[in-house]
Amino acid sequence: LTHVRELYLYSNRIQQLPPEIGNLVNLKVLALSENSLTTLPDTMDRLVQLKVLDLRHNRFNDIPEVIYRITSLTTLYLRFNRIKEVSDSIRNLVNLQMLSLRENRIRSLPITVGHLIQLLTLDVAHNHLEHLPNEIGNCAQLTTLDLTHNELVDLPELIGNLKNLSRLLIRYNRLSTIPSSLANCSKLDEFNIEGNNVSQLPEGLLSSLVHLNTISLARNNFNSFPLGGPTQFTSVHSINMECNTIDKIPFSIFSLAKYLSKLNMRENALTSLPLDIGSWTALVELNLATNQLTIIPEDIKSLQNLEVLIMSNNQLKILEEIIFFKLEHEYIVN
Repeated sequence: LTHVRELYLYSNRIQQLPPEIGNLVNLKVLALSENSLTTLPDTMDRLVQLKVLDLRHNRFNDIPEVIYRITSLTTLYLRFNRIKEVSDSIRNLVNLQMLSLRENRIRSLPITVGHLIQLLTLDVAHNHLEHLPNEIGNCAQLTTLDLTHNELVDLPELIGNLKNLSRLLIRYNRLSTIPSSLANCSKLDEFNIEGNNVSQLPEGLLSSLVHLNTISLARNNFNSFPLGGPTQFTSVHSINMECNTIDKIPFSIFSLAKYLSKLNMRENALTSLPLDIGSWTALVELNLATNQLTIIPEDIKSLQNLEVLIMSNNQLKILEEIIFFKLEHEYIVN
C-alpha cells in the first residue's frame, strides 16, 4: 500500500499504530481522530510527504516527539486531548499553516512558536494559558488567533506585529487592558473581548481598525463607550455591549455607522436614548432589554429597517402610538 496518499481511520477504537505505518511514504493525509491513541510510532518520521495529520479526540498526554520531526506538515489537529505542554521542538514545523491545540490542558506556549512563520491559524482556545510569548509577534502571516476561554491576564505588545490578523478571539479570559499596539492590526474583521475585566480601550483603537465588521465588548467593566468618537464604528455591522454598566449612548456616536444593523445594549444602566436615534437607519435589530428606560423616543419611528426591537425589563409605563410604526417582524416586550 505504499502508493496510498490519503488514509482515514477516524472514529474507531485504535489504541496503537503499527511501526509499518512508516512505510506509507506517499501519504499526504492521515486522519486518526476519535480513537484511543496515547503514542505514535517513531517510524512516522519517514512520512516525508505528510501534509495533514488529524489527531483530534484521542488520549495524548503529550505531543509525541515524532510529530516534531514530520517537518512537511502544514496542518496539525490536536484538539481535545490531555496535552499539558508544547515542546521547544515546535520550531521544527516551519511549514505549519494550521495548528489546533484547542481543548487541552496547556499552561504556556514556548518562545519557539515564533519560528512558525507560515502559520495562518492558531487555535489554543479552552486551555489554561496565562501569558503569550512576545515571539508570537513573529508569526506575521497569522490571520486567525483564537484564545477563547483561557486565563490570560495580559497580551504582549508585539501582538501588534500581526498585521494580517483578521480574527482575534479573546473571549472569557482575565484581561483588564488591551495593548495599544493592536491598532496596527488594521485588517481585523472581528474583535471579541467578551467576558473579561476591561473597563476602557486605548483611545482611537477602534478607529484604527478600519475593516472591523463585528465588535463584542460584552460582559466587561465598561461604564462608558470606548474613547474615539464616531469614526470607530464606520465599517461595523454588529456591536454587542451587553452586561456592562453603561448609562449613556453618546449623541452622534453612530453618526458615521451607516452599516450598523445590530446593536445589543442589554443589561446596562441606560436611563434615556440619544436624540439622534432616528439617524441609525441601517438598524435591523435593537436590544435594549434590562435597562432603566422610561420612555421610547419619538424619533425611533424613523428606523424603517428595524425588524426586532427588544425592550423587556425596563420601566416603561405607556406605549404611545409611535411604537407601532412599520415593524415587519417586531418583538416588543415590556
